Amino acid sequence: MGFDVSAPSAYVEENAKEFFSRTVLGAKVAEFMVKVPNVKSAIKLPTLDMGYDLFQTDTDCTFDDGGNDLVIAQRLLTVSDIKINEKFCIKDLEPIFTQKILTPGGKYETIPAELRLMDIVVERVKKTVELTAVKGILGGGNSLASFNLFDGMLEIISNDITATDIPAGQQLTGSLLQATVIASFRDMYDNLPVDNKLSTVTDGDWVIYCSPSTRVAYHRAYQAANGALVYNKEFNQDFLDNTGIEIVDLAALDGTVADRDKAILCRKGNFWQGSDVDGEETELELKMGAGSEARDLFLTGVFKLGYQSKFPDEMVVNNIS
Repeated sequence: MGFDVSAPSAYVEENAKEFFSRTVLGAKVAEFMVKVPNVKSAIKLPTLDMGYDLFQTDTDCTFDDGGNDLVIAQRLLTVSDIKINEKFCIKDLEPIFTQKILTPGGKYETIPAELRLMDIVVERVKKTVELTAVKGILGGGNSLASFNLFDGMLEIISNDITATDIPAGQQLTGSLLQATVIASFRDMYDNLPVDNKLSTVTDGDWVIYCSPSTRVAYHRAYQAANGALVYNKEFNQDFLDNTGIEIVDLAALDGTVADRDKAILCRKGNFWQGSDVDGEETELELKMGAGSEARDLFLTGVFKLGYQSKFPDEMVVNNIS
């Protein structure tokens, strides 16, 4: 199988949109978010709220709305300029793309080296998006520089806690170990506002985000409490028992014990992802070096990405401050 990188730029330019769609929009956490395309710098997300004091006795002809005003507010979603700069040595790449063991009677298929290289990069960028979307702290001091480019879910929640947009009663603490996870998840549900509880089953769009380790601990705890027979035959493993709340594991919440004890109860569409992956400022180029770098491939990319929550007062969070 040949390793031909004679015209990488032409291939990448033609497939730039697919690359950004697979990486930015294809991360697992993005599946549960509302996508806001073509955001150049910032966009205002309108929110509205209305009380329940609608009824009055019909004793006279007086008009009185009872102070039940419709409240319209805005949340600002700001995207950051993101750049990808990577260099690949041709001598390092060549063995990966040219060594292939064929089965008897098999044939080599011509696969552009650009395509195979981009597949590798796509998976790496997708994982970075996943991690940063959860753990990002704009201008923070993380050990991984990619985390410092925009605010992720945990930092958005932290800012909303500071601003008292998430009520104190919906900020819980407690371990999510096997012995405590069922009670902790139920406690999160119990502290959900009453009007939101009404929609957990009917709307079917509520989730608890947790780490993969916590999700496994929940399954083990349920089986230990109810027996394998009940677990295997009657338990829907993807939902909090007796509710319509889906349990979704995010790899970015795994790691330290402190990370694994974090959980978020909210609507799937409560977090919004703003991006500009098909705009005039988006760039993607793969090109050969020159001179002393003639054996190197250079990948450069530019796009915009950012996150925001729309209804912080509907969330119940665990061990996030």
